[in-house]
Amino acid sequence: MKSSREFTAIPEISDMIHTCFTMSNEMTKFVQSVNYYIMFEVLECSWSDLLNKLMDAKDLEQILEAHDDSLLKILTRLHLDGHETSQELAKQLRCIFDLILNFGSIIQCLIQCVENEIKARKPYQQQQRHGTYTKNVEPVRR
Repeated sequence: MKSSREFTAIPEISDMIHTCFTMSNEMTKFVQSVNYYIMFEVLECSWSDLLNKLMDAKDLEQILEAHDDSLLKILTRLHLDGHETSQELAKQLRCIFDLILNFGSIIQCLIQCVENEIKARKPYQQQQRHGTYTKNVEPVRR
């Protein structure tokens, strides 16, 4: 994603662009936090517990039991265990992630439109700098 500073060439929308980039940064932080939780609070801890149980296992039955327990703990910690509260949380997270994806698509369209507008304004800005104003400037196709 480009920097919001690159879009200051269109002052009419600079506040909106700044707000969009701020929201995007907050959404990125949220996704990173969820990723951190999954990787370190769920998977790494569960892996460590599983390894300890496997070291203490005396037979195949204990190995299978340790594996099943580990999977169950992972599902519970990820709130995928089927409990009503877990299902509600999963729905809310799905909704948040869908909103993040939709926002990303909208931002991509907005960035493309802004880039096209910047290209379209360049010939006129060059004319202003040189003090020449002619009608034969070819418009940029959008």
